[in-house]
Amino acid sequence: MLNRFLKSQRLLKSDEFQAVRGTSLTVSNTNLLILAKKNELSNARLGLAISKRNVKLAVQRNEIKRVARESFRQQVGLPNLDVVLMARPGVISLTKNELRQCIDELWQQLAKRAQRCYSS
Repeated sequence: MLNRFLKSQRLLKSDEFQAVRGTSLTVSNTNLLILAKKNELSNARLGLAISKRNVKLAVQRNEIKRVARESFRQQVGLPNLDVVLMARPGVISLTKNELRQCIDELWQQLAKRAQRCYSS
């Protein structure tokens, strides 16, 4: 059976994105930025903000989104967070495998940081 990216795993509304952007839980590297906020659901949700300013071509934006969604689907230890993944200008220089590795590393950092921040 396919491991699909369900509607319940997505941030869909503008105010959901804004709520996450107003938070302080972040992890980043030179190519990507992840913002997160604890949610009251039983699963994590993902929102993607890949702007035309940083990634000019739609083909490149779509590839980044595909890789990010696939990586998110395969995460096991991610706590119940609302997450927004944002691209920085250098992301287009990465190959598909480098991008996947970069995103996977950020998920691990996010899980550790969330555990420290929200385990009180």
